[in-house]
Amino acid sequence: MSSNTGERRRGQFRWWVVVWLWIGCLGPVLAQDGGYGSFVIENAIDRLLRSSHLKGADIGVVVKSLDDGQMLYERNPLNPLITASNTKLVTTAASLGVLGEGFQFETRFGLRGNPGENGVFLGDLIVEGEGDPGLGARFHHGDPVGAFRALAAALRERDIRTIRGSLVLDTTAFDDEYVAPGWPQNQLDREYCAPVSALPLTENCVDVLIGPGSAIGARATARLAPATSLLGFENTCETFSKLKRGQGPKLFRYQETIRVSGEVRLGDGESRFVLSVPDPDAYFADVLLRTLAEEGIRIEGSTRRAGSGGANLDDRERVYTHRTPLEQVVLVINKESQNFFAECLFKRLARQRYPEQPATFALAGSVVREYLDQLGVPSEHVESADGSGLSRDNRYAPAHLVRLLEAAYRGPYRQIFVSSLPISGVDGTLDDRMGGAAYRGRVRAKTGYIRQVSALSGFIRTRSDRTLVFSILFNGFKSGNAHMKKIQDDICRTLIDGM
Repeated sequence: MSSNTGERRRGQFRWWVVVWLWIGCLGPVLAQDGGYGSFVIENAIDRLLRSSHLKGADIGVVVKSLDDGQMLYERNPLNPLITASNTKLVTTAASLGVLGEGFQFETRFGLRGNPGENGVFLGDLIVEGEGDPGLGARFHHGDPVGAFRALAAALRERDIRTIRGSLVLDTTAFDDEYVAPGWPQNQLDREYCAPVSALPLTENCVDVLIGPGSAIGARATARLAPATSLLGFENTCETFSKLKRGQGPKLFRYQETIRVSGEVRLGDGESRFVLSVPDPDAYFADVLLRTLAEEGIRIEGSTRRAGSGGANLDDRERVYTHRTPLEQVVLVINKESQNFFAECLFKRLARQRYPEQPATFALAGSVVREYLDQLGVPSEHVESADGSGLSRDNRYAPAHLVRLLEAAYRGPYRQIFVSSLPISGVDGTLDDRMGGAAYRGRVRAKTGYIRQVSALSGFIRTRSDRTLVFSILFNGFKSGNAHMKKIQDDICRTLIDGM
């Protein structure tokens, strides 16, 4: 063996000793601090983001450790993107911060006038609203008019059976712009586009129940729950002995007319559909009057709206107050991705900050930006168009959402906020995602999707019990959302396994 060969082998031996020492001694230290682990994680996430399904898409990803504050991954962290229902994270966190976790929505019912004789009240029944989304079946054991029945009971306790005056609706808390700019105009009859009003009822939607007729060839039956005279039917749906594949009732609402077509099968039960109402104030008044009449209470006068100054009920005049706690509202918004609740909460923020003027979508957006400013998120880099994320005009960067989530996690309302998020493989909009034993329950996050927009942001508990905060935003992709969700889930799995 030549001296040169021996020297090369000794050099190689020394080089391997150095590598061994680095891996054996320094490697674990770097991995513990995130250096070596972060390098592996970065490469794994980069590989996932090179998917052909993301070709041409705008991507924003941020991952941060909440244990030590270390930034673990960034891709376009400050690029403002459309956030879809991840916007609800902003709405709910800002609401807890601005309104306080003990806040409750209120709908106040009162009497103004004088008691008469024989169960007659000489005056008006007044209703003051502030966008309480809980007037409906959800919190009343399935009874859509449960709150109105409670009002009737309160009136009977005062021995009132007839009100000689008017039904006065005070809707001055909100403006009359029921629909946010940027909402899809061809979908306004859908449940997720329900109008936003100061006096909402049954989430400003109505159940449409379609059933078979009495015989083959007969017209299908159609009814509303709760019943209202404000909507009529144009029904061409027929009853058949069996249905062709893909057939069934088809519904849409054009102004005050619900058009029903398609087919139903003889012997089937009723099918339930949900459509928004076109005039929420008129709907509220109509169903209230109907319910009171069913409960034996009659209002003889007309229905009118309070003037611009509002009705200003005082405590002595109140008969019944319906309340919905903010904690319940936040839970529904984030677990179910419920748009209407989010929009009511969004406008209620504006009312809280600017009590002397009707709440608008624009004012609510300014309150959100003020809140984000307090968290260190520059408001000039944010567009806050609505509370639900239905509008394509919302813009937040992944770093903005991570900062918001971090503040919520470290804030006094952490328990309410984190508990409201869907849990992987368990509930909400993540009940069918990351459900394997290794990942179930380790991700609490908000989903989001509108056309060519997919989002997932929230918290991760890793195998080593580290807590991470993350935001993954995809815009402008050409593949279906199923591919986007798989990439998001694979990133979460990578973080759970690797950190």
